[in-house]
Amino acid sequence: MIDTTDPKAVELALTYCQGKSIINSINLEDGEEKFARICPLAKRYGAALIVGSIDEDKLQAQAFTRERKLAVAERSYKLLTEKYGIPPRTSSSIRWCFRAPRAMPTISARRSRPSKACAWSRSGCRM
Repeated sequence: MIDTTDPKAVELALTYCQGKSIINSINLEDGEEKFARICPLAKRYGAALIVGSIDEDKLQAQAFTRERKLAVAERSYKLLTEKYGIPPRTSSSIRWCFRAPRAMPTISARRSRPSKACAWSRSGCRM
């Protein structure tokens, strides 16, 4: 498991890994820039990818609702398979990350969001 979003660190780690590697995680937080640098490495070394449901949206980069998670996942899947040639059906090549939120500050206006986000994550996985 390679747990970094730094493309240089990913490439270096892949040269030392034996067997099938997993890159955790890539996302669209900075647009397609990191996809463009990480996907060719994953393809060259046969590494699996964990794709976070995050994109460059200024209001909701971390997707919380199931609809938003699905939209980011569909966009990522299309980029991975169509633009970067990552095989869609190979064993563990693409996994979607629907994160459960971490504990948030106990400000009353934000208290209901973590429990809703967990429910949205579960329903996003069923989509």
